[in-house]
Amino acid sequence: SPFSLYKTGDLVRRRADGIYDYLGRSDFQVKIAGVRIECEEVSAVLKEHPVVDDALVAAFDGPFGKALAAYLVVRPDVTPTEILAAKMEDAPLLDVQDQGLDQVSRWGAVYDEMYLEEDNSVSEQDPTLNWSGYIDTYSGRSHSEPVIKEWVERSCEQVSCQKRLFEANRTAGRQTCILEIGCGNGMLLFRLAPLVGDASEGRYIGTDISSTALRYVENLRQRREYAHLRIDTAKLGAHEIDQICAKGECDIALCNGVTMYFPSAAYLLDSMRMAVSVTRPGGRVLFGDVQSKRHLLAFRAHVETYHALGRPEATAAAVLHAVYEMASREELSYFDDELFHRLDRLGADSPLGGAVARVELRLKRGWWGSEFSRFRYDVELVLDDTEDAGLHSGSTKSPELKLTRVSYSELCHLVGLSETPSDGSLVDP
Repeated sequence: SPFSLYKTGDLVRRRADGIYDYLGRSDFQVKIAGVRIECEEVSAVLKEHPVVDDALVAAFDGPFGKALAAYLVVRPDVTPTEILAAKMEDAPLLDVQDQGLDQVSRWGAVYDEMYLEEDNSVSEQDPTLNWSGYIDTYSGRSHSEPVIKEWVERSCEQVSCQKRLFEANRTAGRQTCILEIGCGNGMLLFRLAPLVGDASEGRYIGTDISSTALRYVENLRQRREYAHLRIDTAKLGAHEIDQICAKGECDIALCNGVTMYFPSAAYLLDSMRMAVSVTRPGGRVLFGDVQSKRHLLAFRAHVETYHALGRPEATAAAVLHAVYEMASREELSYFDDELFHRLDRLGADSPLGGAVARVELRLKRGWWGSEFSRFRYDVELVLDDTEDAGLHSGSTKSPELKLTRVSYSELCHLVGLSETPSDGSLVDP
């Protein structure tokens, strides 16, 4: 045949005068920014997720043009927390393909270069306060010393408030050990290392993926004021700490200001599980400065508004466009706090194991209005001590709830109220 027929997928209606009216598509193909997209193919990929029962993908006209929207039906018999627990329980501690270890190596190379920069980012009074490579997202310049100093001091408080752990070690004659994952130039390391005591009482372990940062720490470690301390360093990623720490050796495992460089949430959970494994019962695992994923747009709006204040020609629409554009190009990792609330609710069934008694979250605070105190939070994993470990490591038995019957007169006496209250007796005595 001299003619070729093509099935276009267009739906039309022929009128009596022979004119065709275009009604739309007979399938779910859409065209966005010049690219044809099969919505049914996108739906098929979404339905591969174990928690999704059905999915529908369609186009809609958004504020910046046509975009895709996905409508999901969640399986009624499976919860996301159960899927998370099952997946992490069966997964190996390390999966090179899935965890993106190449990205971790790339960040190591980036920081090797950044730590070499000399931009007046070292305190004249204290060489341990070296914030080379710490660039302010708002101004694009290096942070000021007061901002860094406050951030360092508040970060150290996460560990210094756990002094009772170290005192208990000394009473029991045990060695004290603190592990810092991602120690960088040692801003926290040299302030926390004295907490473990001298070399005979314990050791402080600092790991990092930057050789430049570790060389700086090693040079400072030779100073006389640190000669009595045992400080060990190693070039290791967060997933490799078992190469320098024995199981249950550490009292505290600290990872502060590093999670934004983790390639995925799965890598974060594996790193947490690894940190839990090298921490003794009753210890603490601290992951500080986690950037909030649910506040990514709010953070970017804050930054772009700050930039717009210096441009009289800036408009609200331009700022909003910049917010979405910068958020879509974000290279750092942000994590939703709901992930950690789920881990806390899972209890003994958590992928972190039954050793974790509870998961606590705290908002970052500070007097200086910097990005260190905005849209970030700290995560603390509280490990069971040996006396209570049985309640969280496989045993589902809850402690017995004891109730005591009291009379109304006794209750009024306990709370300080009269049995025949007058108008003014319901206030605090």
